[in-house]
Amino acid sequence: IAKEREQSKREVAIAKELRKQGAQIGMGGIWHSVGMGPNESQGWRANFIRKVLGERILLIARFNPDFKDLAPLADLKNLQELSLRENPIRDLAPLASLKTLRWLVLDGTLANDLAPLAGLKNLTYLGLSGTPIRDLTPLAGLKNLKELYLRGTHVSDFAPLAGLKNLQLLVLDGTQISDLT
Repeated sequence: IAKEREQSKREVAIAKELRKQGAQIGMGGIWHSVGMGPNESQGWRANFIRKVLGERILLIARFNPDFKDLAPLADLKNLQELSLRENPIRDLAPLASLKTLRWLVLDGTLANDLAPLAGLKNLTYLGLSGTPIRDLTPLAGLKNLKELYLRGTHVSDFAPLAGLKNLQLLVLDGTQISDLT
């Protein structure tokens, strides 16, 4: 129980740090989310954050253009699903430690270096639509990847994905890829 309490304290501290940056934190999945606005009571907020992190699903909505630092996320070692859609983040390095991550949405971010994602071997879903990425080489080792969204990116070569035998859905519309052979 003491270990659980310590974990909860750490998770609440991480969530507070993210909130300081203006992140709106919520629980959800692909089809829904529950937001946590600034006016809820502190006790409810702490319980909600604990539940969000306990569920291992974290959505950070696009409510503040100043939200750019992912460093507080690096300690969420059990995080399985993360959506950072439409946030002005560039540096994905803090995500490299999230080895249990299975579902990651970076659509509409400013991230252009995918190297920090190369070690996320459990990823099955990756959304990169609307990002300035060009090079898919860091994704070549993500053997469990099943869905990859590249809509509206600067990608012109998808050859690095050739070895991804589990890839079932690859969305390329709006990219610079002209040769599909």
